[in-house]
Amino acid sequence: TRLEAQQKIQQLEVELTQIKARISENETLVNTAKTRLKQKFLKAPVDGIISSLNISNTGEVVQPGNSIAEIAPQGAPLVLSANLPTREAGFINEGMPVQVKFDAYPYQDYGIIKGTVISISSDAKADQLMGSVYKVKVSLDRDYVIEDDEIIRFKAGQTANADIIIRRRRIIDFLLDPMRQLQKSGIDL
Repeated sequence: TRLEAQQKIQQLEVELTQIKARISENETLVNTAKTRLKQKFLKAPVDGIISSLNISNTGEVVQPGNSIAEIAPQGAPLVLSANLPTREAGFINEGMPVQVKFDAYPYQDYGIIKGTVISISSDAKADQLMGSVYKVKVSLDRDYVIEDDEIIRFKAGQTANADIIIRRRRIIDFLLDPMRQLQKSGIDL
């Protein structure tokens, strides 16, 4: 009986060692599966709407550190991103007023949205349609239009035209300036 008890204890110790080995093996399998699962799914750091997707094919391989999408954070103010041709960039500065006309909302019906230049890229980039351009960011005074007393919010990705106000002149000055120039050059009118 004592011998049987010792044999039973030894048998249980062997079984316990085998069970611990299986547990360790299963933990390794679970960790490997978790790692593989993390590699299959991407999680955005913020809630929002995808405004630009840099991949085009299902199953495309993505390298670590590569940007695959741009996300407009939920609740963040909309910022207009505009291309400014280098030939027009000479007098543009941060803080200048901007008049924005959204293509989806004709300004004749919905008005012009006011904004302010908040940043200008430090170097120009090539653009297929416009040549060399600077990227200009414009903050909008409001992110909506009103139709029939209903607020319609702009969406990320909508297109618009932005006119940066360089200076203000009276219409009469536009008409009189050529005559003033002629007068300065000594021509009698």
